[in-house]
Amino acid sequence: MIDRIWTLWQQNNGIENFPTGLHHVVLEPFGLTAAEVLNTQELDYEYADNMIEIDLSSSKIAG
Repeated sequence: MIDRIWTLWQQNNGIENFPTGLHHVVLEPFGLTAAEVLNTQELDYEYADNMIEIDLSSSKIAG
C-alpha cells in the first residue's frame, strides 16, 4: 500500500520535488537508497489508473 501512496504523491508533486537531502538515506531492510527507488517506472512496475479520484491535498503526505 505504501508504494501506491508514493505513486499518488509522485503524480501530484513530481519526483523532482523529493528533498535531495534524503536521496542518500538507505531504506532498510532493502539496502537501497531513496534515490534508487524514486521512480516507480524505472523499477518496472506501475499501477492501473484509478476509477475514483483520491484527494490528498489535506493529507499530511501531500507535501
